[in-house]
Amino acid sequence: MKVYVSSTFVDLKRYRDAAIRILRQLGHEVVAMEDYTSDSAIPLKKVLKDIKACDAYVGIIAWRYGYIPGDKAQASKKKRAIPKGLVLPDSKAGKYGETSITEWEYLQAAENKIPTLAFLLDDESPWPPHLVDGFEEGGSKVKVQSFREILQRDRTVAYFKSPEDLAAKVSAATTRVNMSQLVSVNLLDPDKYTESNLDLVTSDEIVAGGRKEKLVSAVIGAETKAIIRIDIKAAKWWSTRLFLLACLMDKLTDTQQILVVQEEKFVGLLPVPAIIRQFSSSDAELSKFERKVAGSSANRGAIKKGAEKLIDDWNSILPKRVERVVRRKVTKSNLKGWFGETMISAALKIDSL
Repeated sequence: MKVYVSSTFVDLKRYRDAAIRILRQLGHEVVAMEDYTSDSAIPLKKVLKDIKACDAYVGIIAWRYGYIPGDKAQASKKKRAIPKGLVLPDSKAGKYGETSITEWEYLQAAENKIPTLAFLLDDESPWPPHLVDGFEEGGSKVKVQSFREILQRDRTVAYFKSPEDLAAKVSAATTRVNMSQLVSVNLLDPDKYTESNLDLVTSDEIVAGGRKEKLVSAVIGAETKAIIRIDIKAAKWWSTRLFLLACLMDKLTDTQQILVVQEEKFVGLLPVPAIIRQFSSSDAELSKFERKVAGSSANRGAIKKGAEKLIDDWNSILPKRVERVVRRKVTKSNLKGWFGETMISAALKIDSL
């Protein structure tokens, strides 16, 4: 699961470290400002884009409201124009030049219906005065109080008193979200999410020359499917083609999971991001293609054109002679070795969510 961690930075650094550490220990991919190059200079546009790609939002709030993009223009009485290319959440709760990045992050998660987990510093917990926003009328203290009230009104929140306390509560909450998402996927009927043409992507020739249209058709056919199914017995699947399929589905379709069967018998259920992470981290050429996909302007509104462009990129980065060196046969045992517990390979018993 890809988790976005949101908070102000200096005042909550130890708490952020504890939350991020436990999330990574649980196997989640964490997106956080620590991975950016500069704290206050993080473009709001990038932050909002990153949140849309996440599966869950973790908000950690104490007594600081945080950096407000566009507030300098307000202070100098200049026109407070929204920067070109910046698309803000369609919410009356936020206003450019008055809303902090931290609150914009929350509003973006809410608009995109991303599961939101809010953690507030306990009101009774001691807190250094220099880490509390000022008390001036209409100032940041009023803003952070208002933000906390919004979270308490609209969300189920948990209160923390220490980094260790926060880590334990983040662990429990994200586990519940992750399990509930897996259950919702498992309740779907796999037969409704099958595209037989996907077998074509296993062929050596399918991504070459004029035959790539068959793969493009497969991608278009899977555009709105939450799950797609591949049969590793009906056709010879390679690790490289599974990776290519995952990249195309992640960039251009709604597909979240790939159901693997062997002669119609269940083998496992794999999250698309897990496939991409596993293979891109093990081979430089695959990593290069992943970066190419991430930087591509392809979008779901032009799926055919986008798929054709990415397949051309694939042929350029991994011509047949290179792919044959990199690829590994997809078998049940190999899948277990590659993905471990990330792959659901047995029924889940869940007593309570």
